[in-house]
Amino acid sequence: NAKNWYVGGVGTYLAKEGQDLSKYSFFSMDVYGYGPGSGTLKVELYDDDNGNWQIEQDQAKNYVPLYDDKWTYEVKIDWDGWKKVMLPLADFVDENPGVGDDIWNPSLAKGSAGLAQLQFVCLAGSDKGSINFNLDNVMLTVGEK
Repeated sequence: NAKNWYVGGVGTYLAKEGQDLSKYSFFSMDVYGYGPGSGTLKVELYDDDNGNWQIEQDQAKNYVPLYDDKWTYEVKIDWDGWKKVMLPLADFVDENPGVGDDIWNPSLAKGSAGLAQLQFVCLAGSDKGSINFNLDNVMLTVGEK
């Protein structure tokens, strides 16, 4: 159940030596919804702008990045059953303008880790509601929607 809309989340570190994620154009996942009110999934992608292979965050300010870009996309889940969701990376929004370089740059360049971190944030349909959906086959892909 939600506390002030927030239900929970999970994240993972993506960067690895020699791995350049700049060739991908979509964030893809299969989502199973249970109809209207299933919730909202917020996808957060962090690119390393200060070239240290880390995403430094301010714990006192809800873990906002201090030096790197945070790109987000929200998916309202209001359908029944499985659906393949393809999110164009070009449609992600810079949620922290003025921090980092404000440019989507997932590639390994100038000591940067590129696309370094992924986080999912689960949001309810109301401030004290709940979520009900499943995720599978989460991946970056190339090609058309």
